[in-house]
Amino acid sequence: MLKDVGGEIISIDGKTCRGSHDRTKGKKPIHMVSAWANENRIVLGQVKTEEKSNEITAIPELLKAIDIASAVVTIDAMGCQKDIVKEIRSKNAEYVISLKGNQSRLQEKVEDFFTCYSNESNTITLTDEEQKAHGRVEQREYFLAEIPGHFNEKYIWEGLTCIGKVRSSRLIDGNLTVENRYFITSLKTSEFKRFAAATRRHWGIENSLHYWQFDISFSEDRSRKRSGNAAQNFSLVRKIALNYLKNDKTRKGGIERKRRYASLNTEYLQTLISQ
Repeated sequence: MLKDVGGEIISIDGKTCRGSHDRTKGKKPIHMVSAWANENRIVLGQVKTEEKSNEITAIPELLKAIDIASAVVTIDAMGCQKDIVKEIRSKNAEYVISLKGNQSRLQEKVEDFFTCYSNESNTITLTDEEQKAHGRVEQREYFLAEIPGHFNEKYIWEGLTCIGKVRSSRLIDGNLTVENRYFITSLKTSEFKRFAAATRRHWGIENSLHYWQFDISFSEDRSRKRSGNAAQNFSLVRKIALNYLKNDKTRKGGIERKRRYASLNTEYLQTLISQ
């Protein structure tokens, strides 16, 4: 069912199963950290944590459990940790990781660099074509530069070769908003297109996996399973079911329609699970 993940973009992110809390027992909702293979469009693995803040310890555990060789791993700013980067590199993979306040000094240096030198010859740039949807115009500009010589971080962060920036501009009903995001990466400037694809596709784990599939198609946030390991087990079952449904080419339609048909047609259900 799974193609070779070599060269894949693997996005790692967490999601809270909101209905899994139990106030009478003082139990908070569980938080699941998942790895999403963007090209294969399936879940590679998951790890349970008690809170979102525990993602930092859960991510290395998840990385140890899956094959990421030759892939590009993308993680939000919470995963911007030296130990996580070291784990990725130890498994012969590349990384593209967001920068935010948890690495404030490094983020400030990267911001200053792109503010002062983004037009220099050592910075590669690319602009996406404008996209129009529901009256909205979007434009993304990508910047990638070799780590400057005065950045001591290149000796501290394993495999760090480049810093990146993505400027997203959105025009909605005549109102323009601009957002800048910053990244560290082990990719080289010659792999600029992989960097652009990695930053763009990281949102796939939220759009394709978390919100649309689990919250809409599987109604995960409304699930009240909370006894013992029920919430974790059913989260895993949903991911397995999603993998089967996404890889099915025998029937047209969305995930919700395929689920409904599988519940009514035993032959189709057997086709799904025998892939």
